[in-house]
Amino acid sequence: MINLCGGNFIRKSSKFQYIGVFLLLIISTAIMPSLAADQSFSAKDLTYVTEQYPPYNFQQYGKLQGISVDLLEKVWERMGVDLDRNVIKVVPWTEGYQRTLEENDTVLFTTFRLPEREKLFKWAGPVASGRDVLLVKRDNISIEKQEDLKKYKIAAIKDDVAAQRLLNSGLKIEDLVLKNTSKPIIEMLENGSIDAWAYNELAGIWLIQKSGINISGYKVAYVLDQGEGYFAFNNGTPDSLVHSFQEAIDYIKIKKDTNGSSDYDKILTEYIPMTFIASPVEQNEVIAFVNEAVTYVETNGEKKALQEFNDPNGSFVRGDLYIFAYDFNGTCIAHPINPGLVGQIGLSDINGIDIVGRELALAKRGGGTLYIVFPNPIHEGKEELKQLYIENVNDSLYLGSGLYLSDVPASFDEKEINELTAYVNEALQFAQENGKRKALEVFNDPEGNFTRGGRYIFAYDYEGRNLALPFQPGLVGTNRVDAQDPNGVYFIRQLIDVAKMGNGSIYYIYPDPSRKMIPALKLSYAANVDDTWFLGSGIYAKAEETD
Repeated sequence: MINLCGGNFIRKSSKFQYIGVFLLLIISTAIMPSLAADQSFSAKDLTYVTEQYPPYNFQQYGKLQGISVDLLEKVWERMGVDLDRNVIKVVPWTEGYQRTLEENDTVLFTTFRLPEREKLFKWAGPVASGRDVLLVKRDNISIEKQEDLKKYKIAAIKDDVAAQRLLNSGLKIEDLVLKNTSKPIIEMLENGSIDAWAYNELAGIWLIQKSGINISGYKVAYVLDQGEGYFAFNNGTPDSLVHSFQEAIDYIKIKKDTNGSSDYDKILTEYIPMTFIASPVEQNEVIAFVNEAVTYVETNGEKKALQEFNDPNGSFVRGDLYIFAYDFNGTCIAHPINPGLVGQIGLSDINGIDIVGRELALAKRGGGTLYIVFPNPIHEGKEELKQLYIENVNDSLYLGSGLYLSDVPASFDEKEINELTAYVNEALQFAQENGKRKALEVFNDPEGNFTRGGRYIFAYDYEGRNLALPFQPGLVGTNRVDAQDPNGVYFIRQLIDVAKMGNGSIYYIYPDPSRKMIPALKLSYAANVDDTWFLGSGIYAKAEETD
């Protein structure tokens, strides 16, 4: 027993140790190059490629920004890598996509992950979600089901996720108009040589606006699908590096501060707007509902119709949809949900907007749509944005109904509203004392006395021709009477209506410069100068605070 533990055993063990070390050296020599390459390769050695694809990645005012860009900088910081966004290359999507497929050490973002792409790249994410839609001009195009897609000439960007979704829907590649960039597609959409553009909703809206085109002339006609965007790495990228990226992203999403918000939450809040576009399906449902009520009046007479409209259990109360009615004196004559309004003349919302006055002006135009802020009964009476649809029945009676846009922030600070009124009245006094020519010269100066921070004075004549817009001089002199917001509200016409009454306020959705031009609810106050023109200004709703 002692001998087994003695020198003879040690000598034999040493032989085995030498053999083991020798074998280990051989194995290490064989695998060390790949291990060394794997360990020495870092995020600094990658080529970062992106495109103009807001709000995920885009250049504005010479600076590259977006959800993916801000997140990438946080990832580098977490990985201890000294890089900044200046190393990122902005190229057309098709070029970046092919480059990442073919060139080692390349990462492309933001790339939506599809089954067809799964094995083409290595992935880290997700960065954020988004939906691909068909953007069309506001005309008679109606796409209610997948089969309708074949009726229209649709364009998409080559290799973009939306193009793949169209192919997955049954369309053939020869059915599509494919381009390498968005510019020719927007031009074709504008001149009518194509019917629709398949693209990410937020990115498409931003790019159309960036082209100098009024987004109010466009709408979402159909939703193709929802997806999630990632960082896509060339397949030659070491797995360990991709894994490090994923770990960093996970940490940035999970790690919360004392307020319960992660760095990722803060990035999303900065770039992603609340949903500001009403569902086309719901819009059409409300319009059809109001038209049905008009027909009911015409068929059954006003007396019977009003009895039916006032019945909370009647045929014109359907879920959260109901019909209300007013005469042209501004008296409520039907309201099944709030019968206390019946017989009351006039109505204002929480921000002092003259609801009935706006409705009457719209009814006298034949009807249309407008916004109010009104208690939502299904949300415990919370004041929310509501889009109303008004129809003139017989020049003595109008009907209406509406839908809530609960995700759109609609809270305005009372102090700001009062400051807005005082600001416009100050501009009105200046115009009256100095004359139209001098006043417009000052109002159009982006560095003039009436340009204060993000606030400015706009002016129009009563035909809808713009007279002053200091930050959009290209629109001065153009007629904007037909301008609509994304939900079809003719806001210039409504500003004309309130100005003709002397003064007043309206709501509409408009790009907010303080939020990277993301559309938001705007309250504008307008005042009549004389019988030829009016002026005004506006403020934006406060972004809702989160706990």
